[in-house]
Amino acid sequence: MRRNHSIKAGLKLDDKGFSLVELIISIAILVIIMVPLMSNFIRSMQMNKKAEKYQLQSNLAASLMEGLKASTTKEIINEFNGPKDSFEIIPNDIDDIMRLELIAPGEYKKRETGIYDEQATDYYAIHGVIAGGSAYDVFIRLDAATESYKTEADDLNNYPMPEIINLDEEANGLLFSDGSSVYKSNETDPDGKTLEALVQLGEEYAYSTLYSSQAYLDYLTAYNQWLVACNEAAMKGISPPPEPTPPTLASLGLDIYTDADYIKKYVTKNMIITVNDTSVSYEIKYNCYLWAPIDITHQIDQVKYASTVENIYLFYKQSIFQSALNPGDNTYADIIYIHNKEAENKVNFFIADQNNTLFNPIKIERPTDDSVKVFTNVLSYEANTGMLPINPTLVNTYELNRIFDITIDICKAETEQSNRYKEVYYTLNSTKER
Repeated sequence: MRRNHSIKAGLKLDDKGFSLVELIISIAILVIIMVPLMSNFIRSMQMNKKAEKYQLQSNLAASLMEGLKASTTKEIINEFNGPKDSFEIIPNDIDDIMRLELIAPGEYKKRETGIYDEQATDYYAIHGVIAGGSAYDVFIRLDAATESYKTEADDLNNYPMPEIINLDEEANGLLFSDGSSVYKSNETDPDGKTLEALVQLGEEYAYSTLYSSQAYLDYLTAYNQWLVACNEAAMKGISPPPEPTPPTLASLGLDIYTDADYIKKYVTKNMIITVNDTSVSYEIKYNCYLWAPIDITHQIDQVKYASTVENIYLFYKQSIFQSALNPGDNTYADIIYIHNKEAENKVNFFIADQNNTLFNPIKIERPTDDSVKVFTNVLSYEANTGMLPINPTLVNTYELNRIFDITIDICKAETEQSNRYKEVYYTLNSTKER
């Protein structure tokens, strides 16, 4: 039997193959799907290329930073004053090296070679450094007016520092006995604030004691009797009797509780440092035992580091309470308590004298077998071991400009000096010692 086939434009024939319309629709759908995919693919390629360049620039800056930190400032000056063929701070191929002089904001010129004086802020340049097939200019600034370690009182360049200090923040805690903080603690002058609070509490205690004393109660009785006598004298037209004299803080010996210099002698300052693997907490607690036990605590720092803490540096300046003691008192107004909670991790604890006039030794307390080794040039007594040996060479002879901020800018390579260091691709900051 013969089948009757009808043919309609744009439809399938005998359910075989695709019509032109369907083909066009399919292509359109594919285009709709592929365009954003292709766009994403192109963007991904561009981003990968940028990331690769960024990584190359980062590695270049890190390599330079490593070379700079491994050199003293004098060695760096000598390197940049020497020929480029003997330049060892970075092994890459380079076109030129120079020490720069700032002539206007953002404008630099080459300093004369043979000048080896050290500046508070020094500028250096390396031109035509090849990294990953691209050329870069490198701008370097060494700045002794450091901001990285600025404290509320001053900056570390003005603190006598241990000779062996390592400013790798990942492994070292930097603490100050005066309550200053590298990390911008909210506390300022905890000694002064504590004494001020104690004087106020002392005044409250003194007047409370005065007003509840028998002498003051007797005075009130006498005063009331005097008022009656005054009324009687007025009615009789005679002179009133003399007014009774009230007792005072001084007359009862209570004025000592309002005397800051007297209160100082009864205050103990406890600098409490707790090391727990990668964290360091620091608080200062004051104990006063004059009219009653009083404790005042100031939280100074709570810092988390990227790796296990290896060294703690305390810049010690005697407190106003320590200086109030008389030589030979055999008492301790300043006590340092350090506790290493992870005894398997050894910690070096350095106490650096900050130009103190020491009347009595400070006392150091710590648990036994806590793997803490103490180094100090401060007259010190350790609770468990007795007097500690003083290390007079602990502090570096450099007191100022010991610490430098390092800034490395990876810049677009230019041929004209006036155009250089304007377009910066990557910046790396760190800190080094002299």
